[in-house]
Amino acid sequence: MEQPSKLLKVMSVIFEIFGIIMLVTGTVNTIGRSFALAFDRMEGWYTTDTLMLISVSIISIACGLLYLICGVWGNKAKRLKETFIMSFVILAVQIVCVIITIVIFINFRTFDSLPQHLTGIALAVIFIIGVRQAKARAVLEAPAAAEKPE
Repeated sequence: MEQPSKLLKVMSVIFEIFGIIMLVTGTVNTIGRSFALAFDRMEGWYTTDTLMLISVSIISIACGLLYLICGVWGNKAKRLKETFIMSFVILAVQIVCVIITIVIFINFRTFDSLPQHLTGIALAVIFIIGVRQAKARAVLEAPAAAEKPE
């Protein structure tokens, strides 16, 4: 049976913490930016950057949920395959968020959540390494477990 490696266990806890942080900050940012958009519309402005930032905040909320699920599944030996796939989904979503944030910065000089998303990319890569270690160890231990008489 596949067992989580030490790196995977540590990264699972970090993923759970980071997921909670992303859920909270994404929710607060979405609410705050929605108020900003409402005030801009009352003044007769139409701000594309606020809409783009709201979309990044909503993506952050979704990504926070993925981090939480991935963190919980990372500690379970039965869920390593799903965790591996989900960590690639998280990596792809974080890369999209970085690209959107860079576009917002270039067009509107609003440098907002780039550090959060760059950290998310780094964590996803380290998590993928941890899952691969656990899978490699399971492959090595499988023949030994099959040879032991019961």
